[in-house]
Amino acid sequence: DYHQANIAAGELPLLAAAWVLSGDAEIGKRLVAQLGEMRRWSPMQRMGWTAFEPGATLPVIDGNSWLATGMGVRAIADALEILGDDPLVAEVRPGLVELLRKEIDLVAGDWTAKRPW
Repeated sequence: DYHQANIAAGELPLLAAAWVLSGDAEIGKRLVAQLGEMRRWSPMQRMGWTAFEPGATLPVIDGNSWLATGMGVRAIADALEILGDDPLVAEVRPGLVELLRKEIDLVAGDWTAKRPW
């Protein structure tokens, strides 16, 4: 999850900037497709496992580890900041904003429960 979110955090702002600077239809198409895909990443980091100890699982009651969430939020927020109110992403923007609100609530819940992420 973290690896994929990290790739998105590097590429989405570049796509957004390329779109703003060039208006190239292929870049715009790719940008909307990628943002549309990220809109479906919920939660941004899945519960119950760790990639650092193959075969090891984390207890589901412990919630999540939020490293991937931070990178995913960064990818979306940076791209949306670059795009401003560009109508290109009008269709995917509401879903992205909803996802960001949900992720904020999940992280805030972990902070309230004092989970040590």
